[in-house]
Amino acid sequence: MTAVAQEQREREVVTYADVQAAYARLQGVAHVTPVHQSRSFDEAAGHQTWLKCEQFQRAGAFKFRGAYNKIASIPDEQRARGVVAFSSGNHAQAVALCARLFGVGGGHERLRGGDCRL
Repeated sequence: MTAVAQEQREREVVTYADVQAAYARLQGVAHVTPVHQSRSFDEAAGHQTWLKCEQFQRAGAFKFRGAYNKIASIPDEQRARGVVAFSSGNHAQAVALCARLFGVGGGHERLRGGDCRL
């Protein structure tokens, strides 16, 4: 591994402090979603299981937490230029919701092949 690649990899390592900062940013914004059990699933699996009900999260998926955390961590002047999600699924929906929460304007344009341009 080159020195540049090693340095980049070290910058990408998520620390406990990063997790604590994300938790703090999400307080009062992300829903605390429930955890449930299913007797029939437990029986089929052969052991006790817990199901995290992320369908109750904002935008209907856990992707909201990551999108909000990232957009919240972008400096205001940079964030004001807009954000883009290269996705057509839950992540894109979460990014769109978070952008709206931060007042980041923009729209989308449907291109051939189903791609979107913001």
